[in-house]
Amino acid sequence: MKILFVSNDSTLLGSSKSMINLAKELKKKNHDIYIIIPKKGVIEDELSKLGIKYKIFRYYSWIRPIGEKRYIKYIAKVILTLISSFKIAKWVKKNNIDIIHSNNSATYVGSIVSKITKKKHIWHIRELMQEDHNLDFYNNKITYKLFNKADYLIYISKAVENKYEKILNNPNAQLIYNGIPVDKYIDVKTPEFSKNKIKFLIAGNVCKTKGQEEAIKAIEYLKDKGIKNLELQIAGDGIMKDELEEYVKKNQLNDTIKFLGFRNDLDEIRKNINIYLMCSQNEAFGRVTIEAMMAKNLVIGANTGGTIELISNGFNGFLYHQGDYKDLANQIEYVITHWENCEKIIENAYTDAMNKFSIQRCANQVIQVYEKVLGDE
Repeated sequence: MKILFVSNDSTLLGSSKSMINLAKELKKKNHDIYIIIPKKGVIEDELSKLGIKYKIFRYYSWIRPIGEKRYIKYIAKVILTLISSFKIAKWVKKNNIDIIHSNNSATYVGSIVSKITKKKHIWHIRELMQEDHNLDFYNNKITYKLFNKADYLIYISKAVENKYEKILNNPNAQLIYNGIPVDKYIDVKTPEFSKNKIKFLIAGNVCKTKGQEEAIKAIEYLKDKGIKNLELQIAGDGIMKDELEEYVKKNQLNDTIKFLGFRNDLDEIRKNINIYLMCSQNEAFGRVTIEAMMAKNLVIGANTGGTIELISNGFNGFLYHQGDYKDLANQIEYVITHWENCEKIIENAYTDAMNKFSIQRCANQVIQVYEKVLGDE
């Protein structure tokens, strides 16, 4: 099969990594893979390294921060995207593409191109939008209409599925969890635990919804209780980074809270991390949660969204009440004072993640979707 993935951006953030992992696995299975991106970016080096064919077309997303009303700007982007759609459609026909696979819900150009070319369209829905990113679509009515016209929808978690099955009436939809390349985690060793310095990590876009502020306050609370052997590393950039750095400085937490900025080497960082914190208000899935489990970092996560699908409290990690930093602190304190009991939990998480979330499993399920929609022709 010839598969065209439509990326909404040119970064190497979560959804792009998931797309690349899937594309790489499909390529291994002798499918012909193409990717289009909206502009030049760091993703190009990764695609070139993997030998995945890609092309740049100028198109835009249809999402905006909740409450933002810049209609002229949005109309201009829609017009430019529609113009690009006809260029992409011509390229799709020239390359005899079988399936157009939109990688997430942030861009609609794949849907438009599928209508022009009469090609089958798969739409991967990876976001809760309002709940996890504080974002909304330009026009929800039009968005949901196009979602319903897709030949198949793929939801990345039960949380995402539960939201959209109440809104949409597309019967061709399925839950397929993201897949992680497991080879690099085979025989991984549990990072050394030292009571002299217990290391935590939280990673992602630094903003209100991702919960870095909650993590900082939990660590601060424990420090005020006299537990001073903690170090929280915050990987990522975002609109709240400057504000949180100022808070840390003002409250004399610089020796305890470390800002790493955007990092593309989280696997290396995790080798020296004991505990991963997933504090997102409503995580759609939690790719970094699974990666932490595979790296044998103990995970403490918020009891919301996709996180509760990944963590069974007390079996493969711990849950706390999202929004309550003191409850998070209490979970942390329990873990660091009962570390000997956590070794089994770490192993449970590792085994669970490796068995349930491999990229091979994900790719096989996606191929079944492709075969089904092509078989309907």
